[in-house]
Amino acid sequence: MVADVPFSRAARPPTVPGDVVFAPQALMNGPGPCRDVAPRWRWVQIRLGGGWRPAELTTWRRYRGSTAWVALVRWGSGAADRGWVLYDPSALQPAPEPAAPRPGGTPRTSGRL
Repeated sequence: MVADVPFSRAARPPTVPGDVVFAPQALMNGPGPCRDVAPRWRWVQIRLGGGWRPAELTTWRRYRGSTAWVALVRWGSGAADRGWVLYDPSALQPAPEPAAPRPGGTPRTSGRL
């Protein structure tokens, strides 16, 4: 139905096998308190719509009595471009380090600066 409205898009891209799984509402309203943890790595890549996208991970969360970790990630600038996803290392990974040359452009050839 959303596709029938001009200039609209789905709130989330269509999912394909291997994509991240968004946390179910029942898990997010879990019993008792939750444990929020600052991310060990902040820049990640997530699998959405069949491809990898860069994203920012802001919070890890686990509810008492649950073994599942969920992560709050943002992959775009729009309000709908964020969500709580179940952690799965095959669909949510730390971003690869950029292959950048050393500042100054000269490779280090000896132990001296």
